Amino acid sequence: MSISLIEPHGAFGNHRDMPNLRLVLWTVAVLGLLFQVGHLFEHPFQFVVWLLGDLSEICGRDTPWISAWASNLVDRIGLMVAPEAEAPRRWMLGLEVLHLIGNSVFFATLGLLYYLTRNRWVRWGLTSRPSTSTSTSC
Repeated sequence: MSISLIEPHGAFGNHRDMPNLRLVLWTVAVLGLLFQVGHLFEHPFQFVVWLLGDLSEICGRDTPWISAWASNLVDRIGLMVAPEAEAPRRWMLGLEVLHLIGNSVFFATLGLLYYLTRNRWVRWGLTSRPSTSTSTSC
């Protein structure tokens, strides 16, 4: 009789050692929601700065305001996307790519929340149209 030090496991090894996938998915979903909360606070602040104009003592109505961390991110993305372009073009491209990334985070978070909860309100956010009903109207 031979004794093996290696015990056979299932196809994925010892399941006790694997992280709880549902916990990981919920963590990613909550981080996506926190990202959206931060994004939500940035836009009203931009609007208030614009409303105040020169009274805001930040920039005024002729210059759009963006937070320092977002500005730094736009600069970095612009340098990655178009390193040889002029600064205004790099800024524009960086801002557009940042918007694409932000929209992707938003929809991925909604998709993940729908997968985890199967909530009809989350589904509404993904489809942006009412669910089909049996009655038809013109």
